[in-house]
Amino acid sequence: MEELLCRAVRRRALLAVRYRGLTRVVEPYLIFAGPDERLWLHGWQVGGEFDPAATPWCDVRVEDIEAVAPTSATYNWPHAEYDPDSPRFHRVVCRA
Repeated sequence: MEELLCRAVRRRALLAVRYRGLTRVVEPYLIFAGPDERLWLHGWQVGGEFDPAATPWCDVRVEDIEAVAPTSATYNWPHAEYDPDSPRFHRVVCRA
């Protein structure tokens, strides 16, 4: 799973991610490990099932992803609000 996600991050390919029973379409920006070393996918939600009133930024715990499918669509880089050097990304595993 990690390698599939990293390939999508590097290609800037939109992902369809099934997470906690909902399918989201995400621009994947990076994979990071938290302080507990669990891996997270950090991205910007552009479609699918999510609360449009909530922030489009999302962190999806990799071990909880039920299914993932890279799409042929790509996105522009970077999103204006993206901060790859944020201290919240304890250890970056991959980024574009």
